[in-house]
Amino acid sequence: MSRLKQISTVIVFLFTCFSSCATIPTEIDSLEARLIAVSDFEKIDVLNKLSRAYWGISLIKSLDYAKQALRIAEEINFQKGIGDAYNRMGNSYYFLDNYEKSMEYFMKSLDIREKINDLEGIAKSYNNIGTIYLRLNNYEKTLEHFNKAIKLHNDLGNKKIIPYIINNLGVLYEQNEEYEKAFEYYSMTLKLIEELGDKERIAIAYNNLAKSYYDLKNYEKSLIFNFKSLRISEEIGDKLGIARSYKNIGKTYLKLNDYNKVLHNLEQGLKVAKEIKSKYILQDTYLSLSEYYSATNDFRKAYIYHKLFSQEKESIFNEKSSVKIAEMRIFYDTENKEKEIRLLIKDNKIQTNLRNFLIIFSVLILVIAIISYNRFQLKKKTYILLQEKNKQLKETNQKLIVSEKNLKTLNATKDKFFSIIAHDLKTPFNALLGFSELLYKNLDNYNKEKIRKYSNVIYHSARTLFNLIENLLQWSGTQTGSIDFNPEEYDLRETVNNVISLLKMSADNKNINLYSEIQEPVFVYADKNIISTVIRNLLNNAIKFTQANGEVKITASSKNGVIEISVIDSGIGISKDNIKNLFKIDLYYSTKGTTGEKGTGLGLILCKEFIEKNGGEIWVESEAGKGSIFFFTLPKKYYQKKD
Repeated sequence: MSRLKQISTVIVFLFTCFSSCATIPTEIDSLEARLIAVSDFEKIDVLNKLSRAYWGISLIKSLDYAKQALRIAEEINFQKGIGDAYNRMGNSYYFLDNYEKSMEYFMKSLDIREKINDLEGIAKSYNNIGTIYLRLNNYEKTLEHFNKAIKLHNDLGNKKIIPYIINNLGVLYEQNEEYEKAFEYYSMTLKLIEELGDKERIAIAYNNLAKSYYDLKNYEKSLIFNFKSLRISEEIGDKLGIARSYKNIGKTYLKLNDYNKVLHNLEQGLKVAKEIKSKYILQDTYLSLSEYYSATNDFRKAYIYHKLFSQEKESIFNEKSSVKIAEMRIFYDTENKEKEIRLLIKDNKIQTNLRNFLIIFSVLILVIAIISYNRFQLKKKTYILLQEKNKQLKETNQKLIVSEKNLKTLNATKDKFFSIIAHDLKTPFNALLGFSELLYKNLDNYNKEKIRKYSNVIYHSARTLFNLIENLLQWSGTQTGSIDFNPEEYDLRETVNNVISLLKMSADNKNINLYSEIQEPVFVYADKNIISTVIRNLLNNAIKFTQANGEVKITASSKNGVIEISVIDSGIGISKDNIKNLFKIDLYYSTKGTTGEKGTGLGLILCKEFIEKNGGEIWVESEAGKGSIFFFTLPKKYYQKKD
């Protein structure tokens, strides 16, 4: 996503959440105090309000309050409360970027609201579901749900909500690069917001229109609306709006080559952005200043501001990464705790059943003793009954042992996962920091060759970091279920050719002959995006471990009712001892390529999970020094996945 579209995303968030995300701590304290002495119906409402209030403070607490509301609503069978709780859970997962979970709970909320004919709730659900589809770039579904929301809100007379949905439609068309349509919807938004008389949102609407004119390269009109946004922001004292407007005005003058006005506006924006500590505006302003000084041939200052831009960008990235990893750890620990609680509840139920059994058994013995006609028969029946119950207890204990073993395995996998993060993130970061510091301190003393050499190290370290984080996020997505799975029947040949075209440059750099022997259509039933990731990982590995002037090829054939794909290389091969460790997260095997390329160790683990998710198998045949062949299979048509 471009910088412009990132800013657009921020604006749509302000429009949709401004009224509900501004809860202050004193209001939270008041809501929490009310939980003590209210009825169950009131408690559900308070818990849902607390869930909403914590969106901008703690998403873990937000999710917890929504779950509490759901439990109480289900206990008293309060359908509206259940629908609202599902909606709050969907919101919490949305802000955690878990769109699959978010969609699941928004759909549950919609189902409940439709059953009880909660029209206002249905309209809100349509908007929420449309927002998820917007994030997933499914423009057709986004348009469908936003239009449903607008129609229903119109029917209900909710005029205040409609401008924000129309604004979201503008964002939809902007992301789809349909700038004329985006301009049309932003214009509609402005007209409706002006009728409401909300100055802060009018300033934001002016900003969106200015961005539309900027996209359409009508920079004079863009300036007009940026100045309008600036005037309103200054009038109401909105410093974020002031910083944004000055920055945008400076960028627009830069496009018009009016350098006399560029610097003043960018410096004004920079001053306010520093005051309110807005990292995104600082980052964008530093880049514009770098472009300005480059255009005016002051390359020293251009370099300084580009360095500040890079530092701000890295700071934002590091903050996001830290938060994401912390959230992953918290959710993993929370899931384990919930599993432990379920085991304890299960154990308690077993003990209760056993106690009830003993009571019944004692009464039975007493009754049998009183009316018994044969002591031998009584002992025999009792013995048989005890044997059956002991067998049941043994089976129950065995299930508990298996559950405990599974928990230990999950904990071991989690610990290994975080050790991979700690180990592999450290090495490239050390290279980035070390060599960038050398360049920074000794730039004037180094010749071009040394600068090129150090820059190459920095680039490859950054690339290694990117690959690691990409693989980690994809792997964590398979564990949390946040990766969409959309299998379909399609021609595998096209996917293979696309991946080869992407990797052609890497192969050419090592003078490796990379090609496909798949000449005829080969139809498989699988998720196209997931299989593309598998093929890219396998071909990338083959290139990495093949010497210069070698060969890498991919073939496909029909065998035993499935399609078998082979990735064949003439590289260094794999020893028998290492082959058994390739697809295991708990053993984590990684080695360097023929020219020192570093791997994350997660690529083949991802491949295994992705292939199995698509109903196939993956294996390898190799011998040290004699190349490798990685095989995997895919179904030819739809298959029913076994439990």
